Amino acid sequence: MNRAMKMVKIVLLMVLGLHLVGTTVFSDDGADDDTTQKLVKVCTLSSVKANQEFQRNVNILQARRQRVVQLRQQLKQAQTEEMKESLNKELTLALDQLKADNETMVKTYGFSLGRNYRLVVEKAYVYMAVSDEEAEKISQTQHAN
Repeated sequence: MNRAMKMVKIVLLMVLGLHLVGTTVFSDDGADDDTTQKLVKVCTLSSVKANQEFQRNVNILQARRQRVVQLRQQLKQAQTEEMKESLNKELTLALDQLKADNETMVKTYGFSLGRNYRLVVEKAYVYMAVSDEEAEKISQTQHAN
């Protein structure tokens, strides 16, 4: 997993307000010229739970897509007709599931495997563990400001 995706995952765990924006910033073709593309907000994830659910759903979708890629590779390398037939059936089922899950993601989040996205953090809270006395001092300081 690349550094940017790790950072996105870390950010998702602490974010309360997050927007999912369609763009080509993670495009594999090297075309990351933002002047030719507009950023359009497609979804707002307004709670930690919503962020976690979204990330879980994206991970499931990506795993299903990876399984389709693996099955296609295995099908190319299959040597017997029996193996090809078995892999074809499994591939058809995997593609149907991937399509259904992708359609659900489009309806739920405006997210599709056919697009690239940028996650934009709008609000985050950082917490630290403190004693009761420290919490009282911090609270008084914050209320004074």
